[in-house]
Amino acid sequence: MSLFPAISVILAAGTILVLGAGCSLAAADSAATHPYSHSAAKPLLVEADFDGDERGEFASLGSGPGGVVIVDGDSIYRSRGKWSVAQAAVADLDGSGLPEVVALLDSGEKRRLGLIGWHGGAYRERLVSRPLAPRPDGFRLIRLDGSAPRPMETQWADAIEFFYKDAPSARFRWNGFGFVHVE
Repeated sequence: MSLFPAISVILAAGTILVLGAGCSLAAADSAATHPYSHSAAKPLLVEADFDGDERGEFASLGSGPGGVVIVDGDSIYRSRGKWSVAQAAVADLDGSGLPEVVALLDSGEKRRLGLIGWHGGAYRERLVSRPLAPRPDGFRLIRLDGSAPRPMETQWADAIEFFYKDAPSARFRWNGFGFVHVE
């Protein structure tokens, strides 16, 4: 293993993100297996160009309060403690040309869809929906044309499909003002 000068940032109990010149992303004690979506207790670490500067930033997709962390040089964004992250993924779901973190956010009994990313010169919640009804149990990011993602591609989705315990799944696409149901 090569040794490089690095900065360690504690993201969650038992997980350390190591960043440094020439280093690739590494997480101690993290066993993520799916590059697009995550809902386990251990964060999934994803590299993507969230702000369009042609350099990769790092996102930790965890669960619970403050479960989304984006690291961009000295700037660190952490999702607000009032939102408990139930599931998160990375994609350009709103068609802005920049990927964002797509997350199911819980507050009490209510579940909302959040898009977190670069907007107006800073990382922030770009959108947090009204409470979703019926309340989805999870989601997957999809392409409506049926094409499959390339390995480790994070910007491939153009729609979201919600899954429910007692109802058929439902697909939604961004129309510029919000998400609309599609067949």
